[in-house]
Amino acid sequence: SETPMIFHDHGKARQWLYQKLCSSQNIPIILVTDMPSTMRELKERGVEFIEDIRGEKGYRITTPKDCEGNELQLKEYTKN
Repeated sequence: SETPMIFHDHGKARQWLYQKLCSSQNIPIILVTDMPSTMRELKERGVEFIEDIRGEKGYRITTPKDCEGNELQLKEYTKN
């Protein structure tokens, strides 16, 4: 299960940082409201993504790396 860790409201993009247990590692999950534009902006700033946007009914997710090579997950809940 996901446990809320930090809430951050920055302009129109409300983001929540979550941490979950995944393969014995804690992976931060950042909820975003517009996955394509968030991903585009991060790529323009030099952030490396290890996968394209993927998802199932109700959400989309992608995995970037931070400047030290740690994996993060961006997650967006969708209507369908």
